[in-house]
Amino acid sequence: MKPLTRRLIPAVIATTMFSALASPVANADELAPYYLAPMGSYVLADDGRGTKNGIGGTLALGAHLGALIDFELRGSFINFGSKDGSGSSKLGAGGFGVNVYLFRAPGGSGLYIHGDVQGSEKVLYHYGAGYELMFGGFGLRAEGLIRNEQFEHHEPMINVGLRIPFGSNPPKPVFVPPPPPPPKEEAVVAPPPPPPPPPPCNGADAGTALSLDGCKKGDNIVLRGVNFEFDKDVLTVNATVILNEVASALARRPDIKVEIGGHTDAKGSVSYNKKLSDRRAASVRSYLMQKGVAQDRITSVGYGKIVAIASNDTDEGRALNRRVELTVTDADPAAGGVVSEQAGKADEVVTPPVEDTMPPAEAGAMELEAPVAPAVAAAATAAVSIIDYEYSPKVTTVKAGGTVTWTNNDRVTHTVTFDGTDIKVKSAETYSRAYPAAGTFEYKCGIHPTMFGTVVVVP
Repeated sequence: MKPLTRRLIPAVIATTMFSALASPVANADELAPYYLAPMGSYVLADDGRGTKNGIGGTLALGAHLGALIDFELRGSFINFGSKDGSGSSKLGAGGFGVNVYLFRAPGGSGLYIHGDVQGSEKVLYHYGAGYELMFGGFGLRAEGLIRNEQFEHHEPMINVGLRIPFGSNPPKPVFVPPPPPPPKEEAVVAPPPPPPPPPPCNGADAGTALSLDGCKKGDNIVLRGVNFEFDKDVLTVNATVILNEVASALARRPDIKVEIGGHTDAKGSVSYNKKLSDRRAASVRSYLMQKGVAQDRITSVGYGKIVAIASNDTDEGRALNRRVELTVTDADPAAGGVVSEQAGKADEVVTPPVEDTMPPAEAGAMELEAPVAPAVAAAATAAVSIIDYEYSPKVTTVKAGGTVTWTNNDRVTHTVTFDGTDIKVKSAETYSRAYPAAGTFEYKCGIHPTMFGTVVVVP
């Protein structure tokens, strides 16, 4: 951004605040219901575009929806001149946006926050602030926006123009005093209370039983603990335990159809993350089908890094963004669940038989009953992998006098913390600890509080 431009921004802000104090007096609710806003536009091209600054125009057709909100249909055209005889660009687009006013003086003048999305050859996002100075129904408008061109260019944009009203508001209703109350009637017996609401659509954190009894179309569940080996679509053992619960819950609700959505953090390119999330979502779908869920009840899609639920600027935020989600795409609760009614036994999930398409070794490994973890024989040495912000396995068994070794397979530093003592383990490094006597020893990560594990030392 040029020095002159940096000086203009504070000047525009100061002019806006001065205009707010000088607003004429009238009633903001008397504004016309519709308006046109023709504006001239000037865009400060970023260095990556390789062009001169852009000049063009913006036209808004707006509807005054309330005292503090206007809706607009927008169209824009910007011409970026060539620099040194090459690199010119012209782009027209159309879309919609909204102005939310932080305040509106009596007369309609006010400061607002603007956001819109437009599309043509590329998708454009505009967001920022503006101010309108109203007089006699008409107004002057100035906007300072950020022009985001399909996440490739982030450029300051200034719009200056008019607000031209048209249309008329309906007449205000005339207040009519209410009629006198009717004579008091005898008490009427109240109807019975409504039935209790259905149970909620539960989550599926590791160690928590999953139930789809209260789920309806559109509900979304984050399958925390469904993780994969680093940079692969191979499910971890903890992931299969949770997916066993998901398969059982789906068997109890045969009326439900779901989508398995894969999501990643922001590291890596859009294409890379899209392909990785596609493979991982398909891996979850394949596992659920092997556990008896019908093929036509499950779809899978990878969203990559575009649907973040937390900041990608921290390790904790990126860990939350790496997730698998189950979304109910169709449901008919009236159909009910399917459970066994064999006398003397608790309800069991009835699942249809499915042909085993996996090799014998893999098929046997996946017949785990959630939430029981696989038994691990005690040995003189044991290994723990730090992967996807988890210790795997979480419970490690070793003989007295043996050694446990932790290996950090994540790209960030973790710690192995015993009784307040932090042992830092950087990416690709290892840490070993000897256990001379039997006992149970709990540990955690001093950097990421959601990570914990246990070492069981047997005689």
